[in-house]
Amino acid sequence: MIHRKRCRYLTYFLFVVAIFWTSTLMNMSKGPSLYIQDAASINTETDILYHDETQLALTTKSQPNLEMFLKMIMKKIDHLEKRIDQLTNQKPPTRGIDFPEAKANKPIEEDPKCKLDGAVLKKDFPHCMEKIKWMGVGWKTHSCYKDSGVDGSFCSFVIYLSEVEKWCPWLTWRPKPQQTVQKSQDIVASVVTNIDGLMSVLQESGKSKNYAWIKSRLHNLWSYWMEAANKLLDKQSDLKNRKQKTILVHLGLLSHKGGGFKIGDLTDKGGPLGELVQWSDLLATLYILGHNLRVTSEQEQLQQYINHHIRVKSPCANGNQLPLDIIYTDITGLKQFKRLTADAYSAFKCKLRVVDSFGTEPAFNHEMFSKTNRMVTQWGRQNLIPQQFFTMFPHTPDNSFMGFVVDLPLRNHSMAKYPKKNQAIVYGKNDRFWKDKSHYLDVIHQFVDLHGTVYIEKGKQAKYLPAYVKNHGLLSPVQLQQLLWQSKVFIGLGFPYEGPAPLEAIASGCVFINPSFNPPHTSLNTMFFKGKPTRREVSSQHSYVADHIGPPHVYTVDIKNDQEIKRAINKALQQSQVPAYLPYELTEEGMLQRMNYYIEKQDFCSDSIYVPEKAVKVFLADSGTSCKDFCRKQGRVCEPSHFTKVNDVAVIETMLPGNTKCVSNSEHAANILFPAFRPSDKHCILQQDRLLFSCVGSDANLNRVCPCRTFQNDQTALCDGCL
Repeated sequence: MIHRKRCRYLTYFLFVVAIFWTSTLMNMSKGPSLYIQDAASINTETDILYHDETQLALTTKSQPNLEMFLKMIMKKIDHLEKRIDQLTNQKPPTRGIDFPEAKANKPIEEDPKCKLDGAVLKKDFPHCMEKIKWMGVGWKTHSCYKDSGVDGSFCSFVIYLSEVEKWCPWLTWRPKPQQTVQKSQDIVASVVTNIDGLMSVLQESGKSKNYAWIKSRLHNLWSYWMEAANKLLDKQSDLKNRKQKTILVHLGLLSHKGGGFKIGDLTDKGGPLGELVQWSDLLATLYILGHNLRVTSEQEQLQQYINHHIRVKSPCANGNQLPLDIIYTDITGLKQFKRLTADAYSAFKCKLRVVDSFGTEPAFNHEMFSKTNRMVTQWGRQNLIPQQFFTMFPHTPDNSFMGFVVDLPLRNHSMAKYPKKNQAIVYGKNDRFWKDKSHYLDVIHQFVDLHGTVYIEKGKQAKYLPAYVKNHGLLSPVQLQQLLWQSKVFIGLGFPYEGPAPLEAIASGCVFINPSFNPPHTSLNTMFFKGKPTRREVSSQHSYVADHIGPPHVYTVDIKNDQEIKRAINKALQQSQVPAYLPYELTEEGMLQRMNYYIEKQDFCSDSIYVPEKAVKVFLADSGTSCKDFCRKQGRVCEPSHFTKVNDVAVIETMLPGNTKCVSNSEHAANILFPAFRPSDKHCILQQDRLLFSCVGSDANLNRVCPCRTFQNDQTALCDGCL
């Protein structure tokens, strides 16, 4: 403890020195000032997390260079403190899911008295042996294991993992406790229609206005949420018999301290709205579905909640005995939660659901794998089950698709009142997004009048906005939809990526011109994606509308090719009336249905597989093809929860041609490519680390084993027969 305090004092000393040094630089000549400016431009903290079209406002106008530079220093100090903690504690992570480095450890000697049935493990407890292996090296990381009867023996591991953490089958000779089931006391989750209760839950901390924009959106859409809830009640009888869950929602992105971004303060200045849209819709969904909510956004609020409600102080608590059923947060909030719960964090890990717009792939999520393969990012290495990350669009099957609701405030009005004019709206509320797009817009301007909704500060002028563009400034949702109804085309500039605005335009009868990227944008070649925990290839500004909607609503074009641009505009204008279209999964009803399914079915605290087996078919993919791509070719979606079922030599052999068999000594390896078959030597290679089961990743020498499920049209997250 003494050493740790000394190390912390050292970090604080370094921070003071950094402030002095920075202040000195700011008062020096032009050279050092430019250095600080460059350093601020390198900081992609906001760029990494927020993808809304106005996120650049955070780095170009709202954040002074000094503040950005100090944030960089704080990140370095935070990293240094973590390293100090690791060195002074000298202990590996405190739960089996974290997989401490144990390659050199001897195999655990099994005890016949505690022999486990392999068939039972394979069917119902696929992660039991993996947990036992961890216990062999991790049981001394916290005294709670010893207090729970663990003494380093094989039997003590099995008893603990079966009776406390429920990862292994109960030993037949062990007495079972008397059942004290009190199902009659469970509170039923009934659909709630009064918004007042939700408003009372959204309590501001001090003078902050974190929830102002969220509350406004909730009020504007509430009647539509109620209409959707009533429709879903008529469709699904199971909504009337659900257990109410206790859910903590912590919006770390709104925090003023602890690494937050104070996004709530910027909503009236062209600040990022994409994530706030998603959080607003999540809060509406959870509340309407009748669950017991507690919402926090400041680190102090979270601390108070933990101190008052969470008594757990060790990693040995059974996840089903915790005072919370689910915790929704973002990466910033997750880091705050980790710090505040300390040793108890591991016990809550399976309760987490992380709102993560662009997603986190298994390779980046796994701490050891990402380090070994040089894939470390600021947002990765969380060691969660990949489906605990919830994305804005269904672009990453390894994660869960949360989505959002497309706002159409005039949906009950007639579009006939607003006849279409020969005009187009350019998508981009920030002047910088228009940079280097003059020629592209000149070509389009030959066919239509151009309108913009660019935010310009008082007393300033737009730098990149062409003179012929009629700029309306920031519009209210109602004003924007009126303008969309009067317009025929919605023009993409290539940025921002995957925002909600193109969907609002398509739902208002506009044709979206979607810029393509060749080569695709990735974290390897595009600054915006650097640091994001994914290698996903983004082939256009809005991949979702390109892949899930397409013509006649969307034309994806090379904006450097004049002829291609002209053909797309001509097609858009020749269509007398393009019908408004909105996928069901992006409506209030679709989101209520999808999130209710997740809440009722997903359980990351056990080995349960919630996607029915009848909806899944197993394939041996072509060599050099990922499961994500191969399943898509089959008209299906890769289903990662079923990898545990197909991670078996017998399953692989059923798909091999003729009487081909795997060589007797099948391999086990930790890599995102497995399970797989290697034709060159007939090896079946099985996955030994469940956090690395992945739908992405391919190798020219391997045929990957792929579980592919069906999906419902306009509701990608759900399989046929899931409801």
